[in-house]
Amino acid sequence: MQIKKIHISNFGKLHEMQMDFSEGLNVINGENGWGKSTLAAFLKAMLYGMDVTTKRSLLENERRRYKPWQGGAYGGSMEFEANGKSYRMERFFGTKEREDKFALYDLATGLPSTDYSEHLGEELFHIDRAAWERTCYLGQLNLGVAVNDSLNARLTHVEEESGDMQNYEQAVRLLEDRMKYFRKTGNRGQIAKLRDDQRAVREDQMILMNRMKELENERTAHIEQKRQEQFAHEKTEQLEKTGRKLQERNIQKNEQEQYLQLKQRADATEAVLQKANVALAQYETVPADETLLDLLRNQIYELRTTIEKREAAAQQKERSEASVRSQQEVLEECQELVAGRKQGLAGAFGTAAAGAVFVLLSKTVANAEIFSSEKASMLAGAATLVFGALLIIGSFLKALRETGKWGKQGRELHKVKVALENYEEQAEQDAEVYEELDQTMKELRHRLTETFQTSEDATPEELEACWQQERKRSQEYQQLKAECESRRNASRDAKEICQSYLNDHPKAAEPLPEMEFISQEELERRLQQNREAEKAIQQETGRIESRIRMLEEETVRLPELEEQDAALTAQIEDAVRTCDRLEQTLGFLETAKNQLLSRYLDRLKEGTEDYLSELVPEWEPSVAMDVNLKMKVQQEGSLRDTECFSTGWQDLFRLAERFALVDAICDADQPTVVLDDPFVNLDPKKYKNARKILEKLGEKRQLIYFSCRE
Repeated sequence: MQIKKIHISNFGKLHEMQMDFSEGLNVINGENGWGKSTLAAFLKAMLYGMDVTTKRSLLENERRRYKPWQGGAYGGSMEFEANGKSYRMERFFGTKEREDKFALYDLATGLPSTDYSEHLGEELFHIDRAAWERTCYLGQLNLGVAVNDSLNARLTHVEEESGDMQNYEQAVRLLEDRMKYFRKTGNRGQIAKLRDDQRAVREDQMILMNRMKELENERTAHIEQKRQEQFAHEKTEQLEKTGRKLQERNIQKNEQEQYLQLKQRADATEAVLQKANVALAQYETVPADETLLDLLRNQIYELRTTIEKREAAAQQKERSEASVRSQQEVLEECQELVAGRKQGLAGAFGTAAAGAVFVLLSKTVANAEIFSSEKASMLAGAATLVFGALLIIGSFLKALRETGKWGKQGRELHKVKVALENYEEQAEQDAEVYEELDQTMKELRHRLTETFQTSEDATPEELEACWQQERKRSQEYQQLKAECESRRNASRDAKEICQSYLNDHPKAAEPLPEMEFISQEELERRLQQNREAEKAIQQETGRIESRIRMLEEETVRLPELEEQDAALTAQIEDAVRTCDRLEQTLGFLETAKNQLLSRYLDRLKEGTEDYLSELVPEWEPSVAMDVNLKMKVQQEGSLRDTECFSTGWQDLFRLAERFALVDAICDADQPTVVLDDPFVNLDPKKYKNARKILEKLGEKRQLIYFSCRE
């Protein structure tokens, strides 16, 4: 393979740059900062592309490090020859690998070619990017040699054989990665993780076992709390019951007091009634009522009138009897006059007749009720009677004087007799009237005296006084009777009210229940205190129940943790067995690799010593090399690490080893070797010898050497 030409569109600080290359050694000189390392990185990028990494350091992240300073298309093209054909390859890079673009053209036809893919370096040199960097790319800071599976396959010339040899390093890496998965340094890895998980599970088990003990303690405490809560609740109920009883007792007490007041009122009303009844019972006889009193008053008035009429009738009777006697005397005188005297008889009889008329008139006046008093009536009657009698006598005498005839005297005498008969009849009538009035008076007096309990000879005035007294007594009696009736009604109403209240409040008549004396305030204080205590107990119970639920939720995982512990134990045992098998397998692979790599160690060792002799002709010590291409220098009887020498000698050792390694892998396919000023630490003599080696190597392959030396 030979690079013919490159074109850089934009790569780092390089911009629109074109360069041709020839066979053999191509030396490119430039000052520091010219872009030699950038150009070397461009060649590597054209062959192998650019790694993708998330590292932020520009030294470790080439995609960011060589991003064009001026922007624009990131990449370029390269013309090369391989296997007798000429190609032009284009690569442009993006921020991410999926944004990269690759194109290959056959220069003979100008058409796209599929002879090679974007893995151009691996397909041309049969080594990967890392192996090419460790062999054919010599930088200032990276001259060391390290072996990977691609380099091993190339050194042993078995890269076309079984895939196991091609991928030894990958297999080892996979085995190591797998082993690291199970077991890492610092007590890491899956086994450590499983053990940590098991430890955590067992710690969780221990915690949950402690939680189980806590749960049992909490359950015991919960039972005690429930007992205390029940006790507090019962005490609260008892206090509330006592409060209700106290309230009921107070209500009953108030009812009793109210009932007692009503009963006392009823008893007082009854006592007043009994007192009134006693006063009423003191009346041996019931006083007359107003009707009877009015009747008695009329009877007294009638008695007074009857007495007056009786006295008038008695006087009239006496007058009538006197008139009869007088008339009899007149008749006797008339008879005597008739017998002895005949003269003037007629005139006398006429006058006598007139006198008789006056006598009758006096009777009428005496019986009339036109006079306002008994005395006036009696005086008028007496005067009329006397005047009549005198008139009769005078008239009779005159008649006797005036007449002289017998016949006429006889008639006059007859008139006197008639008048006498009339007087006698009137006297009888007056006597009857008197008797009737006397009987009426006796009857009235009897009834009144019997009523008023007085003597039979009580006067109307005395009876009037008795009537006034009886009337007063009757009024007092009626008033007392009305008062008794009112008291009776009041007593009945009071008893009914009392009984009605008792019917509505039957406990008012019952005795108050016996209770411990406690004030309402003290009861309320105790009740409030107990309620607060009960509330605190309930809160504590709630906290314990919440704690129990939480512990139950936690401890319910205990069987699961036991299963996890058993499963982790099985996983750990399986992981340990697997890791042991992987370690054995890795040991077998390492043994096989060492046996295989030992084939080229002698050749590499001889090549390294030859190049050291060319670089330092006076070189005498020998070198030793292990299968990892770790070189040691034999000096003064012992093998010493190259790090024990100066930087210049270290570069010599590494250059010699690199040149020998290039010879070992480039027998058939000769890859282009890129040297980015690897001789910077060599002195002029050794540098001159190194240039001779490059010229010698350029006879076999293409070398592109970047240097700041002329």
